Amino acid sequence: MDINQLLNDFKDKEVFYKANPGNGGDALIAHGAYTLFRKNGIIFRIIKPDMDLNEKVVFYAGGGNLNNLYSDCAEFIAENHHKANKLVLLPHTVVGNEELLQSLDKNVYIICRERKSFEHVSKFKNLNVLLIEDLAFNIDPKNNFELSKTNSRLLYLMNLKSIITYLIKDFEKFKKLLKSYKRQKVLYAFREDSERSFEPPQGNIDVSAMVNLDGTMENPQLVAKTASIIFSFLDQFEEIYTNRLHICIASALLDKTVYFYGNSYWKNESVFEHSIKDRFKKVKWMGYER
Repeated sequence: MDINQLLNDFKDKEVFYKANPGNGGDALIAHGAYTLFRKNGIIFRIIKPDMDLNEKVVFYAGGGNLNNLYSDCAEFIAENHHKANKLVLLPHTVVGNEELLQSLDKNVYIICRERKSFEHVSKFKNLNVLLIEDLAFNIDPKNNFELSKTNSRLLYLMNLKSIITYLIKDFEKFKKLLKSYKRQKVLYAFREDSERSFEPPQGNIDVSAMVNLDGTMENPQLVAKTASIIFSFLDQFEEIYTNRLHICIASALLDKTVYFYGNSYWKNESVFEHSIKDRFKKVKWMGYER
């Protein structure tokens, strides 16, 4: 099923949207969601603490949060699935959470963004399960944004907080990064967090971790600005090496050559197989080790 087919059922209706906090990659998912809501005429309200969700239509943001590594999504669903008229989990990677999935009723719709999650969730016959690609694939960067150029690419990418952090951590490294990325055509954008699959190389720029104007993902304008910064930054390179799923997706949408590696579990590979391999021929799957 296409995401627009699903959302058409909610045209001109009010839905309550639970944003998923996160990094710059999550901002691309959130921007995809807000764009689709507007396109399909959905009236959405951002869920705030203590908001009454009884008999409401509730959407939880897309992403990779229904996973044993994180708890936000599982806790929200456990607390609210009995209250909602419908609870829709937008395209997600789902790992574990068997007890929660078993407890849910037919008013819950779990949308998976790749086949491995779909097969896992489909074991639970009490659920409505759909397979729809990640929401970031619905962004058209060339038409959504005016992609800007800058001579100081790294400074353009970084917000003040991340600049200060780099200056405090390693001033010499920061100077080298500024110099090396001024004219370079190759970007190394590997994870530096708990989902990394190997130590990143020297000169690495973890783009998703460095730019994020709204960590809550609740402000559509700031989310769009974050997405614009990421696309503009990536557009200045010819080749991108990454194990960040949404850096790969954004680079693919810009028609870049991408060398895509696995993260700490199978998420990247499964999304690659389902949504990238046959559509973006310039994206090459590299496995789990460098």
